[in-house]
Amino acid sequence: MYTDGTNSKTGSGKELPYTSIRRMLRGLRRHPLWTIFISTNARIDMFLPSQEHDSSARTVNRSHPRDEPFSRFELDIECKERVHQWSERELNREICKFATVDHMAMLGRPLWRLYALRPYKKFHGFVYMKMMGGYARFSASKVHHAFTAVASRVCLDPRLNIHGLQFTREAVDYHLRLLVGVDPESGMLKTATPSEPVVADVAATMLVHNDGAKSDMEMWTTCIHVLSGHLFGRGVIDSGIKGTLFGRLLCILARDQLPDGLSAGEGFRYSRPFKVDLFLNELLGNGTVSGLTGVELQRRPRGGFTQGTLPVWDKKFDFRRGWCNFNHFTFTTRKLPSDRERLQNVIRWLLRRNAALHLAPCQSDWDLLLPLYTGDINKPIQRDHLSAIFIQIKDRQKSAKLTLGIEYRDCFRPGQLVFCIQMEFGAGWRNTSAHMQWPLRKRMRDESAQASGPFVFGTQVSGADERTFPFLAKYPDLGEECGKLVRTLTTKSEFPYEQPVLQTLTGLDMDEMDDAGNCNEVGCEGTCGGGMGGNRRDDTVGGGMEDHDGDDIDSGFGDDVPMSGAE
Repeated sequence: MYTDGTNSKTGSGKELPYTSIRRMLRGLRRHPLWTIFISTNARIDMFLPSQEHDSSARTVNRSHPRDEPFSRFELDIECKERVHQWSERELNREICKFATVDHMAMLGRPLWRLYALRPYKKFHGFVYMKMMGGYARFSASKVHHAFTAVASRVCLDPRLNIHGLQFTREAVDYHLRLLVGVDPESGMLKTATPSEPVVADVAATMLVHNDGAKSDMEMWTTCIHVLSGHLFGRGVIDSGIKGTLFGRLLCILARDQLPDGLSAGEGFRYSRPFKVDLFLNELLGNGTVSGLTGVELQRRPRGGFTQGTLPVWDKKFDFRRGWCNFNHFTFTTRKLPSDRERLQNVIRWLLRRNAALHLAPCQSDWDLLLPLYTGDINKPIQRDHLSAIFIQIKDRQKSAKLTLGIEYRDCFRPGQLVFCIQMEFGAGWRNTSAHMQWPLRKRMRDESAQASGPFVFGTQVSGADERTFPFLAKYPDLGEECGKLVRTLTTKSEFPYEQPVLQTLTGLDMDEMDDAGNCNEVGCEGTCGGGMGGNRRDDTVGGGMEDHDGDDIDSGFGDDVPMSGAE
C-alpha cells in the first residue's frame, strides 16, 4: 500500500492521524502487506520519534518494541545497470558527454531518472526545488540554505554533538540529506552528503553568477561567513584535519572562477571539462606552474643515469595539456591502490561523476586527488591518458621539505608527467618552490634511451591568503572571509565523544577493514566517499564505482568500497 503526501496525515497535537493509521496497520501485521509513506515536507520525527517520545505506551515500555529502521538507500542504479549491459563501452564513454542530462540523471538517487529525457531547465528547476525543500528561494544568509549549497560542493557532514544532532534532524527534513544511520532508542540520525554531480552543478549556479567572462562570488562570500560563524565556530560541522577542508574549498573556488564563454542557464556549465593549465593559473597564479617547470628543466641533471640522451617526457601525457571536469568533492575511507590499473579505475570513476576525491586519513602521501585526462575528450577514454593532480596539505607554522618518493612509480606509465602540490597553510608568507623527480634511464635494444618511470613535478606553496592564492585578491570580501574560516577551523575535535555515539547507530560499521585489508561490509555500492562517494571514518554511501563486469566496484579499495559522505 503506497501513500504519497503524508504530511497531511501527520496533523498536529497529541493524537495524530498517522498514529491512528499505524494502529490500524498493526492489526494487519499477519498479512503479507508492505506499507510505504512518502512525503517531501513532513518532518522525520513525526514518523521516527525516539523510543521515549513514541505516542504508543506499549512502545515506550517496550512491551511492543519497534523494528529496527532500515537506512540502506541505493544510489546509481541506472549507472550500474548500463555498466552491466555494456561494460567497456559505457565505462569509456567520451568525457564531453559527462555533462549531458542523460548522464547526470543516471548518477545519484533514482528520482533524477524522471527527468532524463526532459530539457535542462526542467531538470535544473526540479533539483533546485528538492534542494530547497519546496518552492523556497535560495538565501545565502540562511544557515540551512548555505549548508545545503556548500556541502554538496566540498562534502560537509554534521558532527555528532548536541548542536550537530539537532542540526542534522532539521537538515534531513528538507535539504536532500541522505540518511545512513539511526539510533532507535534516542532517535539520533546520521546523514551523508552523497556524490551527485547534478546536485553539485545546481548548487554552483546558486553560489556563482558567471556571465561567461567573469564570476560574481558574492553568494560564496555570504555562505562562508554564515558557515564560519554559525556552524564551524560552534563545532556543528566536521572540519576534518590538517586544513583539508580549506584545501577543498580553495580548489572549488578556483574552479568556479574559470570563464567558459557560456550564458547563464546554458546546460550544465559547471560540469563541463576545463583545461588544467587554466585551473592552475587561477589557483596558484598566472604562469606559476609553467615558470617553475621551465626552471626545473634548466636544472635537469646531465650526467650519469639521467644524461642528455634521456627524453624529457612524452608531450601526449603532459598534465598541463590535460582536462579536468570536477564540480564537487567526495570522500574515501580506503587507501588508494598502489598499482596502475586499479588506480586508473579510480580516476575514471571520478571523471565519470565529475568529482574530485578527499583521500582517507590513513593515506600517508596525499590528501586530495584531482582527476584529469590528457587525451581527446571527444573520443572514448584511453586508460594510458588517465592521470591526476595530487595535493598534500600541512598546517605547521614551519614549512616541511617537499619530498617526492617512489609512490608514483607503480601508479603511472613511464614517460608520463605527473603533478603534485604541497600546501602549507600554517606559514603566513608567500613562498613557492618546486622540485622534479627524474626517472632513471632505461636503454632499449636499439640503443635509444627511455624513461624507466614517470616524471614527477612537485610545487610547494606556503600561506593561506591572497599572497599565496592570487584569485582571492580579485574579491577582497571573499579573501577576508576565507581568512576568518582558516582561523575558525582550529576548533578542537570531538571525536572521543562521537565514537561511542556512532557505534549506537544502525547501519554503520566503525571497522573499515579487516586484517587482510578487505572491506568488512558492503557500504552501498560506492567507493569511499567513505568507501568512495563522500565519507570518512566509517561506512560509505553513495555513488559506487563500476568494474568491467558490471559489478559494484573494482577500484582497488577492496572487494567493495563505500563512497559518499557518510560519517
